[in-house]
Amino acid sequence: MQGVADRLADPVRPAIRLNRRVVHIDPDRHAVTLDSGESLDYATLILTNPLPEIVAMTENLPDALRNDARQLEYLSVLCVNIGVHRPRLTDKHWIYFPEPAFLFHRVFVQGNAGPGVCPDGCFSYTAEMTYTASKPIDFSDAGCQTIDGLIRAGLMDSGDPVDVVDLIDIPVAYIVPTLNRGPVVDSIRRWYAQHDIHLLGRFAEWEYYNMDHALNAGWALADSLNGTQ
Repeated sequence: MQGVADRLADPVRPAIRLNRRVVHIDPDRHAVTLDSGESLDYATLILTNPLPEIVAMTENLPDALRNDARQLEYLSVLCVNIGVHRPRLTDKHWIYFPEPAFLFHRVFVQGNAGPGVCPDGCFSYTAEMTYTASKPIDFSDAGCQTIDGLIRAGLMDSGDPVDVVDLIDIPVAYIVPTLNRGPVVDSIRRWYAQHDIHLLGRFAEWEYYNMDHALNAGWALADSLNGTQ
């Protein structure tokens, strides 16, 4: 996946600014402020941030739309990466765990994704677990609980040496398709479009879709802005 992103970036690489974050949007001035304090003007702005995040940093957004955005629901995900110093622990690729006895709901077997993923003689997993304000996760214990779950699931032995335990928090991960999602998102997107701001991708469009759909949406918007569609 990173290879696809790298190739798409090649033609415009000199214009890409990494390690910068938009913290404020002024639609009236057609300007954004970065976390560095720098202000940038724009003619057309394309945003891929999670929609609630975009709404929170937008100036002069009508209160009705801001209130509507608070109704949007999502699940957060904690990914726990486990590196084990023993090869080929399973031949599986994706494993789902609906049982409440496991903290994680899915395990991606990174060690089987490709020959260059793990060092020789090692193996790795990524365990995914969802959480919300009403169903929190103790991050300090998530690594130990994941290892315990992998052992109980037969994916590693209790004596296996663990080289890596790494946590990645994804605060907005899965869009919850509530009944009011469509009308709320449509009204918000219309307002932004009127200010030359286009919301694109899974989180800005607040749609549950994958990488192929996101790429197609990007091509379609580029063609539309260039007048070729």
